[in-house]
Amino acid sequence: KRSLFYIDLEERLGYTFASEENNLRLSLFSGFGYKHLAHKFSPTNDSSIKFKYNHIYIPLGFTSDYSFNRWFAVGLGLTWMPQVYSTVKIVPLKGARWILTNKLANFYAEMPFTFSLTSNKRFTLQFTPTYEYWQDGHSTAKTATGVRLGLPGNTYNFWGADLNFGYSY
Repeated sequence: KRSLFYIDLEERLGYTFASEENNLRLSLFSGFGYKHLAHKFSPTNDSSIKFKYNHIYIPLGFTSDYSFNRWFAVGLGLTWMPQVYSTVKIVPLKGARWILTNKLANFYAEMPFTFSLTSNKRFTLQFTPTYEYWQDGHSTAKTATGVRLGLPGNTYNFWGADLNFGYSY
């Protein structure tokens, strides 16, 4: 049995460009990100091992939005998330945090579809399919005698969708 606990925190700073008609917007951004992935692996009913992966990464990307008319808009967002510091802590091996190889191929993609429910655009309905590709690198740790820890990397494919109702005032 295996379970996964996932936290992703991201702060972005960027700039938005808009067309004169304001029907096309493009935002470029960068920032700071932190991701925590905790695995609990239970090979038997009375034993378990926990892997606590922590990653610091730099998000770099864009979001765009195009309004076809006053009722409908579609967007695209892509974020590249190269890791700058990655570690893993293994429980019950207490007190040690092992450094992992940093991975550069991580990314997040989204495509929001926005429907304005009123002519003044105060009420909106947004459906956003998402996809994220993330990798944990393998451990670089060695024992005092030079034997590698041998912890392999992981690859994740997260698919999802958000449905949001909005009110602007």
